[in-house]
Amino acid sequence: MEDLLSKFEQIFGWVPQWAIGLGLVVGAIFIALFVYGIVARIIRRVVSVRWPAVKLLLATDRRTGSAGAVSGGRGAGAAAGRG
Repeated sequence: MEDLLSKFEQIFGWVPQWAIGLGLVVGAIFIALFVYGIVARIIRRVVSVRWPAVKLLLATDRRTGSAGAVSGGRGAGAAAGRG
């Protein structure tokens, strides 16, 4: 394990700490949006079969939902400065 860590240190030792932190945050956001998309599809599929009326409550515009997730869950209005 230490050999692997020392290899990474040799390769990426020149990268500033803030860049590594930024990369980790961006990666975490992409992973969270990917998992959210999968879970949302599963929930929509299950709900649409069993309770068609509830599907209307879950219907959202993809852009609005993604903007809400990226802006901290406050919706597209907050991301546009209206929230």
